[in-house]
Amino acid sequence: MRSYRRDYAESSSVCFVLFVCFVISKKTLRPSAHSLRLYGENAFIREYLQFMKSYLVFLLLLFPTYSFAQTAKLKPHRITLTNGKSYALNLPAGYDIAIAAQGMSRVRFLAQAPDKRIFVTDMYNRADNNKGAIYWLDDFDGRQFKSQKVWLNKLRNPNSIAFHTDGDGTHWLYIALTDKLVRYRYTLNEDKPTSAPETL
Repeated sequence: MRSYRRDYAESSSVCFVLFVCFVISKKTLRPSAHSLRLYGENAFIREYLQFMKSYLVFLLLLFPTYSFAQTAKLKPHRITLTNGKSYALNLPAGYDIAIAAQGMSRVRFLAQAPDKRIFVTDMYNRADNNKGAIYWLDDFDGRQFKSQKVWLNKLRNPNSIAFHTDGDGTHWLYIALTDKLVRYRYTLNEDKPTSAPETL
């Protein structure tokens, strides 16, 4: 009963605000004698009707959004990590959430490799450090990745990564660090870099 009264009160408040906006706009668009002499009454009426059409479209778009916000009830979902930390995340009814990968400190960017694996940059923390790493994730079963390994570590704040295949068919992995941009020649399904880095 309390929920019904609260929703009814909020709906009434929104309707009242829209009504006030309508009254203000109507008074604002009321033509002056000079306007009628200059443009004619018919021109003003057409302009006023066009405004009212736009206003009606606005109302039709607003009310479904407001109604959805009122009816979409959030439900808490408990997430527990292997290190013992637990979080309660609120999701709309009918939605679910699962842990796809864990064990990283501060994930920054993800990119899909040519062999379909997911590469992830881990900055470790927000400080300027050389503890960053790049992981690769594989064998996704619909809820989590079964394989997760470090591809490269001891990096200075790895930010973005991107894969590129040149005209010769050579695969490259570009890594943006704090102080430089490097790239590695990438071999499909490699566990570690098999080539030396090139600074660009």
